Amino acid sequence: MRLSPTVYNQGFPRGGRLFRPLIITGVVGMSLLTGACGSEDGGLPFDSGMLPDGYKFVACDTPGSPCNAHDPCAINPICGNDGLCHPTFYQNCNDDLACTQDVCLGAGKCDHIPASGQCALAVKQAGGPSKVQCFNTDDRNPADPCKVCDPERSGKAWSPATGGSCNDGEDCTKDDYCDNGVCKGTYYGDQCQDEYGCTEDVCDGKGGCLGNKLMADSCLINGACYKKGDTDAQKCNVCDPSKSTNAWTPLSLHCLINGRCEAPGAVSPDGCGECDPAKNTSDWTPVAGLCKISGKCYKSGDKNTSAGGCAECDPTANATGWTVKGDNCLIGSKCINPGDKDSLGCGECKPATNKYDYTAIANKCLIENKCFAPGEKDPTNCGECDPTVSGNSWTVKGDNCLVSGKCYNPGDPNDDGCAQCKPTSDKYAFTPLTSKCTIGANCYADTEADSSGCMQCLVATPGKWSVKGTTKITIYNFESGLMGWTATNSDAKVGWIASSRRPATGSQSLYYGDPAVGSFSTGATANKGTVLSPSIALSAGKKAGVRLWLYGDIEKGTFGDLITISVVESGKTTSLWTKPSTFVQKTWFEVSLDLSSYAGKTIQLKIEFDTLDGFVNDGEGLFVDDISVYENC
Repeated sequence: MRLSPTVYNQGFPRGGRLFRPLIITGVVGMSLLTGACGSEDGGLPFDSGMLPDGYKFVACDTPGSPCNAHDPCAINPICGNDGLCHPTFYQNCNDDLACTQDVCLGAGKCDHIPASGQCALAVKQAGGPSKVQCFNTDDRNPADPCKVCDPERSGKAWSPATGGSCNDGEDCTKDDYCDNGVCKGTYYGDQCQDEYGCTEDVCDGKGGCLGNKLMADSCLINGACYKKGDTDAQKCNVCDPSKSTNAWTPLSLHCLINGRCEAPGAVSPDGCGECDPAKNTSDWTPVAGLCKISGKCYKSGDKNTSAGGCAECDPTANATGWTVKGDNCLIGSKCINPGDKDSLGCGECKPATNKYDYTAIANKCLIENKCFAPGEKDPTNCGECDPTVSGNSWTVKGDNCLVSGKCYNPGDPNDDGCAQCKPTSDKYAFTPLTSKCTIGANCYADTEADSSGCMQCLVATPGKWSVKGTTKITIYNFESGLMGWTATNSDAKVGWIASSRRPATGSQSLYYGDPAVGSFSTGATANKGTVLSPSIALSAGKKAGVRLWLYGDIEKGTFGDLITISVVESGKTTSLWTKPSTFVQKTWFEVSLDLSSYAGKTIQLKIEFDTLDGFVNDGEGLFVDDISVYENC
């Protein structure tokens, strides 16, 4: 049979692609419905569904010549032998979007017109190309919230947005917002920065700080930054972060003594010591066979000629003092003969008992550098000399109390009224009243509140404050170590540590110093250290405070050995207390600080000690104990 010439397409995919129909002039013995027929221009398969359903061919007059198909989607139409206008290509402008009107513009071009109040916009896809999607007015770009669908400005391109939240990608900005298509934030990084160039000052992007972490290849020593491998001025120590990030690491085979670097075998100025790094890298090692006495060096057998020659240098017995060899006494750098008495007549040289001090004469009392015979009374007539009880203090015989050189009758109160003379309990000290509390240097009645109103005196625990009402309290007594506090010290040996040297209560306290020697000296160099508490969350709308006890065997005044107590909140450090010019030496005293202004916030407490110089650092150091943080009152 003979078929009429018909136009078919190679295929009809979406997206505005061009399709070339085949002009079939005749097919014999093949079914058009199966799509298995061939054509005279190559036998290509065809499908009668390639043109749109209901496509209307337009009649034409000149076969083989261009014609007008009256359809903008028909490309290069040619007049067929059947007298119909057939498109060479057919443009499909369907974009599969419900929000657009798809229009052929001719010449292979399309337009996709967004509906009113909508946009057709490209959105970047993860791991792939952008994809056009439909959006309504004021919808934001999922990939960029500072771009908005605004049909009044453009339905085919994202418009810059103002207002709304976004993320500018900067850690040290907060409250990010859109401003004419650009995401901007308020910079707050300065409050997270410290003064050191070797720390990473990290912001959390929300207005807070994540800390100032020391860089892995750096050391922070005495407030200065050093890179790994840097040496000190004496070329005797090196920055070695693998061993210490806050103190110099001594170079092998050297000694750093009084700020000078000494080579192995170097002799001290007095000739008594030498640099022996295997034994000590920070001080002279005594030379065997010598004595160092009063800053001078002596050989074995040298006599103390200035004191009378009764003693000599004997390093095997005492390398730092004279050794008496004969039957004499060496007292106060003088040679004393056996039987010679002291100026008070209370002691005598008795080498068989003691060669280096007077031996007390029996039946005498040496009290306040005076000699008394048995039965002699003290100035208050309250005590007397009784060598059988004590050879160096007064003995109270009657029903009285002798306290600090004063005589009291039974029942007499002390100055604050918290204790009284009770000879049956103690004749030499006041006995505390069971109805009151002695806290620090003050006396309080049972249930009497402190100045904050959060703590109170309870006679069941008379030596410390007890909580009142809903008050919550956290106590750091350092009985189990640092209890979560973090110590940062400039010296490997001297610094903050939990120690049993001098607790206010219990068995341990927080100590700044070298527990091995009982001082905080590092030679001629300054040293400092900081302890930082765990995070402390304070209840909102409530009072809060901290009480702690201090004991300092340190330099007086404010020109050295500085103590600072601060609060750290959101990366900001605020000083609450510094060592005053009236600092009390060698006595435990209490410091009370108000924290109510930080209610509702999470804070940390920081205690700093800084010698500021290398002088007068031979005291025992600084002790802190019983840090009590109270809140919710």
